[in-house]
Amino acid sequence: MAKPRKHLPRLVGSPWLTALLAGCAGNPPIDTIAGADAALNQALAAEASQFAPTELQHALDEMNRAKQALKEEDYTKARRLAEAAQVDAQVAEAKARAEQAAQTATQERSGPAAAGGMDHDR
Repeated sequence: MAKPRKHLPRLVGSPWLTALLAGCAGNPPIDTIAGADAALNQALAAEASQFAPTELQHALDEMNRAKQALKEEDYTKARRLAEAAQVDAQVAEAKARAEQAAQTATQERSGPAAAGGMDHDR
């Protein structure tokens, strides 16, 4: 005697599948690219070019590739690259801010005498 099979709902050709795929791959990732651009601007404002140049360059390279993929209408690739660029830009910003904080702490510990402070003997 044959066992009854459980049938999964048929998605091929269904409006649900079409809507799902259109939402994922069919729309340009404008918001994702805008978020990555904002993160890059924040990293630049934090002087990441000085304090985290490798991380910043990696983010910029990914962003350029994301914009190229957008032009080529490869929206999945563009979204993935923009997301990676945003994360790398955030890492660059965090590293730059940490380096700046470390420099400030070092300067404060060394005090004004180490930084060429005034001579109090005169």
